[in-house]
Amino acid sequence: MVDTLSDRYARANRPVVFIEHDLDKLDQGLRRRQTMWFQARAGGNSAQTPLVMVDSGWKWAEGAVGNQFDKVYSGLVDDALAHPPDVALSAYYRRNGSAVDITAIVTNWSETSLAGASLAAILYEDKKILHTNHSGRASVAAAIGDNLGYGATGTYQLQLTPPNDVTWSRAHVVVVVDRRKPDGGAGYEAMQGAMAVEGVPPTATPDPPTATPVPTVAPTDTPVPPTTPPEEPTATPVPPTAVPTEAPGGTIYAPAIYRRYIMP
Repeated sequence: MVDTLSDRYARANRPVVFIEHDLDKLDQGLRRRQTMWFQARAGGNSAQTPLVMVDSGWKWAEGAVGNQFDKVYSGLVDDALAHPPDVALSAYYRRNGSAVDITAIVTNWSETSLAGASLAAILYEDKKILHTNHSGRASVAAAIGDNLGYGATGTYQLQLTPPNDVTWSRAHVVVVVDRRKPDGGAGYEAMQGAMAVEGVPPTATPDPPTATPVPTVAPTDTPVPPTTPPEEPTATPVPPTAVPTEAPGGTIYAPAIYRRYIMP
């Protein structure tokens, strides 16, 4: 059913990505997405699968949803598509030995600085591992840690460690900027997402970046999310670039469906 829905949005040329994560095989970055789901629901450490969220937990669902999967999931996605983004985002990635180096260029169009926002990158494959044809394989996240004001642009770098068995011809990297909900609600929301383009930014040099790899942790059989998100490293800032001339667009991300974009 999720693949049917994914194909429908793809045929309509809508910027939506559906990604399925195996809750028993989460690296540290993907476990952060699971934690975001529990924080969005704001109660309890157990739940009925599937756990579904869009926009980093801006909206969520769980379990059989009364067997109205199409109605509920498409409703979540359509609401996300109509939700205006708060930043403009473009992203690039390139393989660097056993790692993946990611560069994200972020322009802040929100009314607050990005000092409390985070940058996440998710590697997924067009491959059926559990139930759907789009499987999350690895992720990394870092706090932006930059007091980026309205209209200002920052360039940041992350490094992701993928599994050894990734088939790169069908792999993709999606990048998301998210933050705590500004209205004081439970959990997080995505400010924007973007599909990363393989290569380096047009003005960048091909020298290897200096970002420090983020360690992974072994998953447990029954994942129980912490009540607070794991402490994040700080994204490596790069001297700012010119403000993009394009107006910010929308994006979709949901780990068990994903959210709005010029995206991710």
